[in-house]
Amino acid sequence: MDKKYLLPLIFAAACFLFSSCIQQKGEVKAMLAAADSLMGTDPSAALYSIMSIDSTEIPKLNKRDRAKYFLLKTQARYKCWLPVSEDTAIHEAVSFYKRKGPKSRYAAALTMQGAVYTERGLLISALEEYKEAERIRNKLAFDPIES
Repeated sequence: MDKKYLLPLIFAAACFLFSSCIQQKGEVKAMLAAADSLMGTDPSAALYSIMSIDSTEIPKLNKRDRAKYFLLKTQARYKCWLPVSEDTAIHEAVSFYKRKGPKSRYAAALTMQGAVYTERGLLISALEEYKEAERIRNKLAFDPIES
């Protein structure tokens, strides 16, 4: 192969790989948004959307999207009456939302962590999580700007 074609060929391959990665991340974000909007009305559809995300894409997500994925996955499983006691990823979501917000997501993540603790039989820990989530929700009810 002629050397003058090698650089454009490498550039074209790099562009193709880069665009496919962006497209995959865009698809994951779209599926997360769909799951989020379906959670209140159709948790089974939300769960289907979450479970159809390629698991190899999750480590590639930024911290905010990964926290959203873990929270939505736990919420969907819980609302579909599936066990969540083995869920350890919810702790990452709690930690992220505690530091970065929004507080409404932090309260939701605490509630799901409480559900995990309940299923594990750690009732005192569960009550502590539920109590903190309720405190945050009550505060947001009086000052919704902080959400």
